[in-house]
Amino acid sequence: MVEFTDWSQALVFFLIFSVIVLLPCFVVTKLGTKVIDELGYFPSKAAIIHMKAFWWLVCTEILTFVVLMGFFNFFQAK
Repeated sequence: MVEFTDWSQALVFFLIFSVIVLLPCFVVTKLGTKVIDELGYFPSKAAIIHMKAFWWLVCTEILTFVVLMGFFNFFQAK
């Protein structure tokens, strides 16, 4: 068995991947909180509020996917 010695590289990999994953989670949490607050103040505008949130979620998802694919392509073995 080969002993693993690249702990600093593993830590950098873990930190970058954690930021890539946790940042969209934070964005979705903030967006959800905003949607719930707006629905509390304007319940009759639920469809408009949901569509605004939907477009932000779609943009967040696409951006996260692109960043994760770039991360994968950067670290993939050739």
